[in-house]
Amino acid sequence: MDEIILFPTTLNGTINDRFFTKVRDIATIAARIGITSDLFDRTLFYVKGGAAYARDEYRVTSQFSASSCTEGGEIVLFSLIDGGGGLNCSAVNGSGSWSGNQNRWGWMAGIGLEFGLFDNWSAKIEYDFLGFGSRNVTLNGSATASCEGELCQLRDPTFAFSRTFSINENIQVIKLGLNYRFNWGKGKAPVVASY
Repeated sequence: MDEIILFPTTLNGTINDRFFTKVRDIATIAARIGITSDLFDRTLFYVKGGAAYARDEYRVTSQFSASSCTEGGEIVLFSLIDGGGGLNCSAVNGSGSWSGNQNRWGWMAGIGLEFGLFDNWSAKIEYDFLGFGSRNVTLNGSATASCEGELCQLRDPTFAFSRTFSINENIQVIKLGLNYRFNWGKGKAPVVASY
């Protein structure tokens, strides 16, 4: 059994994460209400609101390094064993990657302007804000490390584990559109004969 003896220890380390997000799918379900300036005006100012959906892909890559020096002892599996003095140092370097997907539901609000061009054609410009709030996302992956020095006890340099991140997501969208309105359900005006 290892005897635990405390010695002055210096430990330094850094980790650099690069986080990538890709929105794969986006959808909204909304209702809109608007107003024109007068009865014959062809310009509609409107607001809209409803629900929003997004399917996201997340990926994290990491580079990490750590160094440790202990005076008068030896680090073995997180315990110190009396080594009779001296300075023992080790360095660990590695990299890892983690990924995952998540479906998110939230809310949306927007404003827009639609202008009637001719007949059944209109053009619009619209701004939408989609709010999905903050959620925890668990990403699965693995890291590979290499260790150099007298204090290293790495048996398997590759190890799998999960990482959890809190992600706050909002999406802003500007839409330009050209609309055509079908006259479905509207019959022809009756023919009236005059004598």
